[in-house]
Amino acid sequence: MPESEKASIIAHTKLIGGGEEDTIEFTIDKKGSYPFICSFPGHVAMMKGVLIVE
Repeated sequence: MPESEKASIIAHTKLIGGGEEDTIEFTIDKKGSYPFICSFPGHVAMMKGVLIVE
C-alpha cells in the first residue's frame, strides 16, 4: 500500500493468491459512497465497486 494513500484507506486485506480468501471487519460511521478496488496490477479493470452506507 503506497504511503501516500494510507490516509484515504478505511480498510484493506493482505495480498492473497488464487483460491485463497480473507475476511475483514470494520466500522464506517459516516454515510456516503465508498469506492473499493483490487490494487493488484491489472485487476482494477474488473475488480472494483462501491460500498454504500445509508
